[in-house]
Amino acid sequence: MNRQKFERMTLAEQFKPLKRVHTRHGDVLLAERYRNLDPKMMEPHWQVVWAIDRDGLDMGRILYCRFGSLQKDRIAAAVQDAETFMKDCVEAARYE
Repeated sequence: MNRQKFERMTLAEQFKPLKRVHTRHGDVLLAERYRNLDPKMMEPHWQVVWAIDRDGLDMGRILYCRFGSLQKDRIAAAVQDAETFMKDCVEAARYE
C-alpha cells in the first residue's frame, strides 16, 4: 500500500494523516483523530493509527492517548510501538 491509499483510508475514518517517519526497519505511516468517547476509553482522547510501509502495507494498530497529550509525544509513542513490532518481526524472521 502506498501513502495515498493509507491517506484515503484514514480520511474515510475521519483521521488526519500525519508525516511519514523513516526508521531502520521500514517507514511508519501515521494518522490521528480526536474523540470525546469511545468504548475503549470513556473520556476525551486522541487516537493515533500507525501502519508499516515495507514493500506494501504490513501491520498497524490504534493507540489511545489522553486528551492534553502533545502531538510530538503521540507520534513518538506510535513510532516506538511500530519499531518494536518491526524489531520483533526481524527477530522472528518475518522480515529480512
